[in-house]
Amino acid sequence: MNGLPSADRIEVVDDVTVRLNLDRPVAWGLIGNALLSSSSIVHAKEILKHATADDPYGLQWLETKTVESGAFVIETWQKGSMMSLGPNPHASQPAKLVRIILQVVPDASTRRIILERGDVDFAVQLATKDIPGLRKVSGIKVTSYPSARGWWLGMTWNKAPFNNIHFRRAMAWAMPYDKLLQVVTHGLADRSRSCVPNNISGYEADFWPYETNLDKAREELAQAQVPEGFSVTMPVYAGDLFDEESTVLIKESLAQLGIKISIQKMSIGQKRSLMTQKQVDMAVYDWRPWVPDAGYFIYWNWLPDSFTNYWNYVNPEAQTLGNEAITMAVGSPERQAKLRRFQEIVNGDIGLVPLFTQFDNIAMREHVQGYVYYPDTVPVLAKMSLA
Repeated sequence: MNGLPSADRIEVVDDVTVRLNLDRPVAWGLIGNALLSSSSIVHAKEILKHATADDPYGLQWLETKTVESGAFVIETWQKGSMMSLGPNPHASQPAKLVRIILQVVPDASTRRIILERGDVDFAVQLATKDIPGLRKVSGIKVTSYPSARGWWLGMTWNKAPFNNIHFRRAMAWAMPYDKLLQVVTHGLADRSRSCVPNNISGYEADFWPYETNLDKAREELAQAQVPEGFSVTMPVYAGDLFDEESTVLIKESLAQLGIKISIQKMSIGQKRSLMTQKQVDMAVYDWRPWVPDAGYFIYWNWLPDSFTNYWNYVNPEAQTLGNEAITMAVGSPERQAKLRRFQEIVNGDIGLVPLFTQFDNIAMREHVQGYVYYPDTVPVLAKMSLA
């Protein structure tokens, strides 16, 4: 796909070494992917012992079992409920903890309560609105890290008026940027100003001049010749406060321009399916690059056949630049120039309206030490300990 390198030969050198021979270089290749929690090597021969005629790859066995290669092994696994982990005696990096019990608690409010009570040592995916209060709780420490999880307003390029540059400019002027930061993220986010997220290599903030200005939005809307009473349905992830609250605020802002928004709540799977099928005209959505590099983000989002080019963006000059930058050396002046020009073009087209890039907020009991996490937010359990 688009010049992405592929492993034309995989060699198992010895018991601890696997060599991948790529057909061309890639800026965020092996080193970038090695940072991901999902990039583990599995014991294929052991897994295939459990294969059947109906399940030739042993996937059913893997639903409740695995062949561990990290610091821990699974002691017990109650699917959808809990998992108990113990140290792996064969691990190259021994774990500092003798046991980890992972509990599945679907409700964010309940996760906060049991953390406050001391029933758990560590909690993830807490509601952002709860973070200021947790900072005041004795025995709990909270840290916030700028992340690469960006939020945008996307619009289809397949039909009017969304593919009209004046309509898109109107949307850019109409966004309640400061209100989104205050109400939705409680200040735990950075304003975004590009078609790639903040906090990644290659991000440029110089090509987004838009602030909230409804007068300029009305001027652009008049040039777009949008019919009076124009309306659009925007899907939201039910239960995702960032998505729901952002869409509500945008609805209120666009109502002042005479644009009616109908909000349709659905599961995250339903919304993603509709966007993947390119059946959404306009929506708030998020994307976190697992490798913090603009070329990686471009590969997934901005090329003609990118899997998550949900909005059918097309600009041959920008896409040629993006495709070329994918395989160039990170940090090279030529690559930086291509990435910069790419963002200048796409932001000029208003390929997306950048809203904000959220923080990762981590809460734990004070005695938890050594917390670090992969770029895809999965904690590195082997480094954690209890004081």
